[in-house]
Amino acid sequence: MNYFEVVKYDDSLYQIKDKLGVLSTLIIGENKAILFDTGYGIGDLKSEVRKITDKELIVICSHGHMDHTGGNYQFDEVYIDELDYNLCLSHNNANRRQKNINSLNRICPNFINENNFDVNKYLSLGAGNLKVLDKDYFDIGEDVNVIRLEGHTQGSIGLYLPKRKLLLVSDAICPFVWLFLKESLSLVKYIKMVERTLKLDFDNFLVGHGARLFPKSKMFDFLNVAKSVDLEESVKVSFENFDDLNPHCFTFGKMYDQNDCGVVFDPNKIIDNYYDQHMHSSFSADSQEDLANYIECARRDNVDFICTCEHFDYLTVVDGTTWIADYPKLIKYHKELKEQNPDIDFLLGIELGYKRICFDEMVELSNKYPFDIIQLSIHDNNKWDYYFKDAFLGHEVESMDEYFDLMYEAMERFSNFDVLSHIDFGFKTLKMIDKKWEINRWDSQIRKIMTKLIEMDKAFEVNTKVQEVIYDIDQDNHHIEYLLSLYKELGGHKVTLSSDAHNINKYRSLFSKYMGMLKEFGFNELSFYIKRKEFKYTIK
Repeated sequence: MNYFEVVKYDDSLYQIKDKLGVLSTLIIGENKAILFDTGYGIGDLKSEVRKITDKELIVICSHGHMDHTGGNYQFDEVYIDELDYNLCLSHNNANRRQKNINSLNRICPNFINENNFDVNKYLSLGAGNLKVLDKDYFDIGEDVNVIRLEGHTQGSIGLYLPKRKLLLVSDAICPFVWLFLKESLSLVKYIKMVERTLKLDFDNFLVGHGARLFPKSKMFDFLNVAKSVDLEESVKVSFENFDDLNPHCFTFGKMYDQNDCGVVFDPNKIIDNYYDQHMHSSFSADSQEDLANYIECARRDNVDFICTCEHFDYLTVVDGTTWIADYPKLIKYHKELKEQNPDIDFLLGIELGYKRICFDEMVELSNKYPFDIIQLSIHDNNKWDYYFKDAFLGHEVESMDEYFDLMYEAMERFSNFDVLSHIDFGFKTLKMIDKKWEINRWDSQIRKIMTKLIEMDKAFEVNTKVQEVIYDIDQDNHHIEYLLSLYKELGGHKVTLSSDAHNINKYRSLFSKYMGMLKEFGFNELSFYIKRKEFKYTIK
């Protein structure tokens, strides 16, 4: 029985498919040949290659997984990216090789006996003579460039043949890419990689499972489905030998149909680090910070997104003007910054300050632009701005009562928001007047607000700027502990964490502290929003 099926695209391009469905790609140049991946290592791949060409052979593995490196032992040396070197070593063990034999016995029950295959020898084999790939270019009589394709694994690579306008991508970019593995990077990192790859000048690409020449247009389909992932539309799936992981599949078509496309991901690995969803830039009237200045902050913290929620406050008490960002200008600026900084994505947010007299304006504005997140807040009552002490002096209880009543009224009247911002914004000012005040004085109103928030399925914001002020006064955490314990008691689970930064010095301020506190109170996930869809980040 021939263990391999050879797919010929032309006299210098072949894919060799084994019985378990994995492909090794052979490129034949004028002087040398390259074999890309070595399969499971069950059949005699080297002999199969020599039936096609006798030219000097360079063997390169696309990544460290066993199904692409199991045949390394058949060759004198094999290159692999440094980031997947240890993964390759760990994958090529007896346990995984036995699973390969078990799979083969189900598909071809007579193969072992008919071919006198030495199972014990196979189980004892390792990763071969593995060499760290220390070059980004090979000359085989034509240029073959090594490109980074991180995502499926950290060290996944591809080969780019500019003369042929061809890409070899193996498992890194494929119809149902696996991003749920422990060694996989986040969905966002994968998306950025595909976007970068699509900038190359190629017409077709080949993958590691499924022998067909894909047009470049198909890679745009792969990108589109990844960027459209919706947790509510995703389906929990399972795979043999991966029972301890959490794969979910999102697709526009049929589940795992190679003619369609999808992405298999871990909902807890959408992003690498939690980003700040409530910041302001010079597009808000009370900030002077250029949006571009946040870019280096994001890179420093390994954050993929920059999201500002610029103010909308109608006829403010502060100066009588309406604070509203120039959103067409901001959207244009986002595009300019993205072109200059492809590693960072810019999200559009807004902080809507509720007032009775601007309800229609809020409704219109919230539907006018493609916001990723909408925050609802209370800043003033058309007479007093709760940021300033004169809003409370001499009428502390009455003003605080009105503040919470306005907040509840805002939620009753306006539902097109994602997050209730700084529930204790006004209380912070009252605390600055006299430290004797405790927020549980308004327990009944806060319970009412939180219950309504939970019923509406909206998120509760922990605003570190407000918490920092109150902590500096009290010198302890009992204020935020009260709010978190009450929210938990009432059944709340959707929480966001934001700095409310108006300058880069406060970017992601005190995030580590409050993530720790949230975990102590049983909140293990934080919500974040892209295109008004909610996603979850698992607190580490």
